[in-house]
Amino acid sequence: KPLGRPEVGADVDKLTEQVGELGPCRHENLLPLLGTSLQEGEHQDKICCVLTPLAVGASLALRIFPLPQSEVQPCLTHALSGRRLPWSDTLRILVQAGRGLAFLHAPDTETGKPGLLHGSVNPANILLDEHLNGRLSDAFLGRFNSAEASMHVSRQPMGFLDPAFARTGVYDTTTDGYGWGMTMLVALTGQNAMDTEWAEPDLVDRCDDALFGGDVTRCLALAEAQAGWPEKVILVLAGVIAGLLHRRKAVRISIPEACRRLQELMDAIGIPWGLRLPERARVCGFCLGTSNVRFGCQHAVCCTNCLGGLVRASAPLVCPVCQQLVKTIGIIQTQPE
Repeated sequence: KPLGRPEVGADVDKLTEQVGELGPCRHENLLPLLGTSLQEGEHQDKICCVLTPLAVGASLALRIFPLPQSEVQPCLTHALSGRRLPWSDTLRILVQAGRGLAFLHAPDTETGKPGLLHGSVNPANILLDEHLNGRLSDAFLGRFNSAEASMHVSRQPMGFLDPAFARTGVYDTTTDGYGWGMTMLVALTGQNAMDTEWAEPDLVDRCDDALFGGDVTRCLALAEAQAGWPEKVILVLAGVIAGLLHRRKAVRISIPEACRRLQELMDAIGIPWGLRLPERARVCGFCLGTSNVRFGCQHAVCCTNCLGGLVRASAPLVCPVCQQLVKTIGIIQTQPE
């Protein structure tokens, strides 16, 4: 992924060093950063690039608004299906993106990881692997504080940018939460966040009465009819969306609280929200390399390099797939050739 040409006088070495330091910032719902490079451009200028795994499941945006088959890249498994995802998969992916965002915001004093603001939470930046696990991309471009995020907030597409930021110029975790809430609203309704021809109000304005008016009938009418969203899921999801999009930032719910409500909903209706991997798969859910650590539940979804980060991020330690408490950890010995 090219980051573009640095401006004249920019400290390119500092930029690449900063991106490199974020490499160990790994979570099962963040797209891992594998490396960085500085390439020569067409006019012998420098182009900053980062290397990430290919998201062969495309993006959540392409799953909500599928492209014609003729326009889909052959390397994407999305090309195999022109249909939208089932509502249960969409809900799981939304929760996974929120979990990645919550991790990004939380500082880690042990590793020195700062709390980061993403700055561009929208369906196009939620990428999917071949098993349709949601991973928040561009986390390596996160800003360390509100001032830096405010200067780079132009990355956020229109319709996903918090109106409170336009009024105050302050970008914080609730601003990222607004982008996540709008992503959920787009996924629920199957409508664009903003009318490209400016002929209609923004999506959030069109849904204002349903979200904040307390009318259950209007709330249920939010969901795209053909998607088959159950009534219970619509009502809980709409409540979370309203909590993230509230005009008054002071009364908005936090991203961890939103994740908690949605995870409780999924537990209640029997839909797993952890990583989805084939039986006996040996793929590290963090760096997407080969796993060599097996938990007592028999899931091998972590490598020794990422195990420390999982232990710190999950207290008590739980398996990213089945969410069971990890009581034993074994190292898978590689057979000599």
